[in-house]
Amino acid sequence: MNNIAIKEHFTMLHFDAFPILFIGNNDTSQVVIGSFICENDDDNTLKYFHSIVSTTLASKFLKRKMSYLDVLKAASFISIVTKDYNDNILNIEEKKYSEINKSYLPLSFSFCPEIENKTNTEAVQY
Repeated sequence: MNNIAIKEHFTMLHFDAFPILFIGNNDTSQVVIGSFICENDDDNTLKYFHSIVSTTLASKFLKRKMSYLDVLKAASFISIVTKDYNDNILNIEEKKYSEINKSYLPLSFSFCPEIENKTNTEAVQY
């Protein structure tokens, strides 16, 4: 299983009550793009997608030349990461794009939001 935890250059691209869309590097400097999937009130957990992507895909996504759905389709695998409210990873499931519940996928026109502070995204190693 690949290391999908973001360890460096964590950059929030969209935030609400929880991080919705984010990017950073794992401990081997690979680019990881992640997004919120759902919250489970029964066991107080949050689920996220984490995908290791090429620097080319990350750049296209950040420059709004590629949708988030297309990034997920192009990723070798998608990890479904379950975390507690303290951001501790409780479980990781690796899935292929075709195995993902379609109701969790973003719309085809879901592009990276405009980034006001580009300094943080420039720190991401790509």
